[in-house]
Amino acid sequence: MRVHVRWCPESKITKHYNKIKKKKGANVAATAAARKLLQVIYPLAEKQGRVPDRRLGVQTLVTKHAALLDDREKLIKAHI
Repeated sequence: MRVHVRWCPESKITKHYNKIKKKKGANVAATAAARKLLQVIYPLAEKQGRVPDRRLGVQTLVTKHAALLDDREKLIKAHI
């Protein structure tokens, strides 16, 4: 977060960081600014399909992972 503050001194995130830093300190400000930045980035990533579906359970993820491993093993056997 502090890299963003250094490289983009006029951004809204930096201004938010500096405002909170004066009141509560640098660590709290970094956390707050990172959260604000995430609130911008997450919907964009979600729209592009780069965020896994939150409704997927652990079992679904394990099943998908197992399927990928099976495909990998088949590819390896085919090329041996």
